[in-house]
Amino acid sequence: MRAASINAPHAVVLHMDLRGFMKTAEQMDPQGILPMLDEYVDFVSNIARANGGDIYRVGPESMTAGFGLRDVKQNGSAEAAVRTAKQLLEGFEQLSNRWRERVDAQLALSIGIHQGEVVAASLGSGSKRSPTLVGDTVNVAARLAQRARAGEAILSAPIRAALRDKLPEVEIKPLGGMSFAARTQHVDIYCIPRAERLDLGERRDRVSH
Repeated sequence: MRAASINAPHAVVLHMDLRGFMKTAEQMDPQGILPMLDEYVDFVSNIARANGGDIYRVGPESMTAGFGLRDVKQNGSAEAAVRTAKQLLEGFEQLSNRWRERVDAQLALSIGIHQGEVVAASLGSGSKRSPTLVGDTVNVAARLAQRARAGEAILSAPIRAALRDKLPEVEIKPLGGMSFAARTQHVDIYCIPRAERLDLGERRDRVSH
């Protein structure tokens, strides 16, 4: 029997990728990676939950947080997610520096944020259920995170519109429209830029202007 699910028509999904992890994992013993992942999950979870978010998916290279799912009528979810992204990007600098000193690893976060309808549910059976978010909104947020440069966050147009004049201290730049190979509609995107570019030699989806 499937557990109850929550349908949230205006949820905000924040997806983050741990860039540089594959290279680091190739060079390290798996036992040495576990403490780093523990630090990473704790770091992300604490900031997301402090801003009203919940963690729905955890993987070695990525995590997904949802906002506006505790109360589907909750206002300010976009603002909370962008504030979370800003705090994650700023705080990760210190965590990354500690890792660099310990294991000479260069890692960075990239973040994508999108708003739309999602379903929150627990997948699996019995005691092995795993909380997750399902829907096009989740897929788009993940693709935005892939598009973002290391150390940056990409916001969709619905997020930018929901912010209005909130968070004036956060610099947000328009980037144009982003298309997806398996999706009919493009998405206008915006960036929370990084002052200095981190080049990890990764390929990204193209943006059309």
